[in-house]
Amino acid sequence: MKPLDDKRAIVIFVAALLAALVLSFAFPQKVVDDAAGYDRLGWNLAQGNGFTYSMEAPYEPTASREPIYPLFVSAVYRVFGYHHEAVLVFQALLHAFTSVLIYIIAKNWFSPKVSLIAGILVAADPTLAGFCAYLATEPLALFLLALFIFMMLRLSKGHGLIFAAAGGSLLATLTLTRAVFLLFPLFVFAVMLFDKRAGWKKNLLHGLVLVFVFAAVLSPWLYRNKKLFGVAFITTRSGHTLLWRAMRTEYTPKEMLMHAVYGVSDTLGKKLYPEDYGRLTVRGEIGPDNIYMTGDRYYLDLRAKGLSELEADREMRREAYRLIERRPLVYAAQSFLELWKMSFFEIVPFAYSERFERWMGVSEEANRLGTAVRIMLRYVYSWCVLLFAFIGFFKVRKHIEQRFVLLLPVAYTVLTAVLVDSGSRYLFPAVPFIMILAAACLVPLSSALGHGDERQSQWGS
Repeated sequence: MKPLDDKRAIVIFVAALLAALVLSFAFPQKVVDDAAGYDRLGWNLAQGNGFTYSMEAPYEPTASREPIYPLFVSAVYRVFGYHHEAVLVFQALLHAFTSVLIYIIAKNWFSPKVSLIAGILVAADPTLAGFCAYLATEPLALFLLALFIFMMLRLSKGHGLIFAAAGGSLLATLTLTRAVFLLFPLFVFAVMLFDKRAGWKKNLLHGLVLVFVFAAVLSPWLYRNKKLFGVAFITTRSGHTLLWRAMRTEYTPKEMLMHAVYGVSDTLGKKLYPEDYGRLTVRGEIGPDNIYMTGDRYYLDLRAKGLSELEADREMRREAYRLIERRPLVYAAQSFLELWKMSFFEIVPFAYSERFERWMGVSEEANRLGTAVRIMLRYVYSWCVLLFAFIGFFKVRKHIEQRFVLLLPVAYTVLTAVLVDSGSRYLFPAVPFIMILAAACLVPLSSALGHGDERQSQWGS
C-alpha cells in the first residue's frame, strides 16, 4: 500500500471515529425499548447469570434476541464495568473500522478517487455514525458484513480455502447478530457457483467450505436452544416480525395511506392524522420497570395466557401465514409501499434526540432550523444518495460482473426487508455499498474504474 493510501485510510478512520463520538455524546440516546433489552442481556451475561432478562433468581433463559451483540455488550461491561458510555466508544471504533473497510473494498474495484469518496461518505454519514449512540446491533452488524465482503475479496485473489472458511465464520457471526441474514449464504453460494470465469470445481469447493463452516459456527447456539426449548432456532422474534408485516394486508385504503405517511415521518403523520396516532401499531411493555422487551398487543395477550416465548412466536407466525394466504396479492402489492419507506433510509438519530428536541423548543427560529435539518438529511439527502447510486450503477453496468459481490448486500437486504418487514432501519446493511455506487457517480467513468485485471474471477483464480 502506498503511503498516500495509508494517509487516506487514517484520515477516514479518524473522521469516522470523531463523527461517531460527537454524535454519541453530544446527542445521547435513551436506553429504552430494544436498547434496554440488550443492556439487560449484556449485564446478566457479564454477571454470569446467563442469557436472560431476569434480574433475580431463578434466571429464566430466553432466545428472543440473537446472542452476538449481547455478548459484545457483556464483554465491555466485564472489562469496564456497567457503563453504557464504554459500549458507545467501542461502537464508534467499529464504525471507524467499517469506514476503512469500505474504502479498501471500493479501492479493489474502483479508482482511489472513488474509494476515498466512498470512505468519507460512510465515515461522515449522520445515520451510520449516529446509530453508534444506541445500544443496537447496527454498528457491529455493518462491521461484520464489510469484513465478510473484504474476505471475499481475498478469496477472489486466489488466497484459498482459509478465506472461504473465514467468510463462513463471519456470515454465521453476522446471522447470530441479525437473524435476517440466515439465507444470505445461499445467495453467496449461488454467485460463487455460477461464476463462469473460474473453474467450477474450485468455486464449488470454496462454496461448500463456506456453507459448512457457517453451519458449524451456528450449531452451538442452535443446540443450546434445542436443549432448552426443544427446537433448534436462532430467535423467537421471527413470527413477531412477520406478523407486523402481514397485519397490513387488513388495512383499509385510508389506513394504508396513513401507514405510508407514518413510515416517512411521525411528525407529518401526527399532523395529518392526529386522531389515529398510535392506533395501527399498539405497543406495550412486559416485565418490571418496562425494560424486558416491546411487542404489540397480540403478543402481550398470548404471553398473558401463559404461552412461552417460543409458543407465542409460533402462534404469531401461524397468524401471519393465515393473513398472507387470505390476501397474497395485497401482500405482494404492498411491497412497493415497503420500498417507498426504505428509500428514506437516513434516520438521522441525533436530529430526534432529546437534546435536539429541547434545542428546537428554545425559539420559533430554532424550531424552523431544526425542522429544515431533519428534512434536508432525512429526505433530500437520502434521495440524493439513491439517485447518485443509480447513476453510478448505470455508469459501470458493463463492468458490474467483476463487481457483482457489491450488489449482494443491497439485493438481499432489499428483498428480505420487502418480503418480511421494512422501514428505514432495515436498509442499513446495504447503505455502505450504496455509498460506493454513489461515489462512482461523482467521478468520470474513465477515472472511476480501477486498473485491476478485469478478466480475473471474483471468487477464485
